[in-house]
Amino acid sequence: MRFQVRREDGLSIPLTPLIDVVFLLLLFFMLTTTFSQLDFLKIQLPQGNAETAGAEVRINLAIDAMGDYYLNGQPLPDESEALAEQLQSALEAQPDAVVYIYAHALTPHQSVVRLMAQAREQGVEQLRVATLGERLP
Repeated sequence: MRFQVRREDGLSIPLTPLIDVVFLLLLFFMLTTTFSQLDFLKIQLPQGNAETAGAEVRINLAIDAMGDYYLNGQPLPDESEALAEQLQSALEAQPDAVVYIYAHALTPHQSVVRLMAQAREQGVEQLRVATLGERLP
């Protein structure tokens, strides 16, 4: 008895179902993806003017890494009332001064917010915040 030997053709992957699956995945990802629009703050940046930069009256408040306060380079007591009194007297001497808060990079956030609140309570209208590395002004 003689058996017929079947020849097997090479294995082949049918491409039509594979393409269908790829298109279904593409369609799924296109329909489920959400495109979010980022809302940006609209900020009106000030224009630089070399004449007014030097004429600005400044009060420098600084906080070091340990949370100690300084007013124009002089150490301030940590008590809230004494801090408010010193700031108030500086503002009375220079009523239209711009208050700059210089905070060391390692300053606790609470200290900066506390100083900003004290300045607002004393009626400061112009307040600017800066971050410093190793030195205070």
